[in-house]
Amino acid sequence: MDYGCRAGDYLNASKKYSQNLIGIDIDIQPAQKRYPQIKFIKQKGEKIKLQSNSINQIICINTIENIYDFEFCLQEFVRILKPNGKLFITTADHNFLFYSLILLILLNGINKNLKN
Repeated sequence: MDYGCRAGDYLNASKKYSQNLIGIDIDIQPAQKRYPQIKFIKQKGEKIKLQSNSINQIICINTIENIYDFEFCLQEFVRILKPNGKLFITTADHNFLFYSLILLILLNGINKNLKN
């Protein structure tokens, strides 16, 4: 899954590795037009419209710093990731990235406590 997929280029580059690709963005028309074979979900806000433990991998490239409630968004990533799922986040804001990594480590601990 690509959260903040924009035109869908990263998903298109990934299609040789997986056939079950999902892109999420607030404007999916350009991506749908370019890559009609990929599933795109139009979404505003941070609530992810997918089932818990349903996604193997999430990429979020230069998007997380633009999300108003990014802590909730990270909790949603943890919620929808399958056990041992992978999360890859990039940002051009290095201070934000450091804060997000610390938060993600804390959320991982919270997630484990919620399951127990």
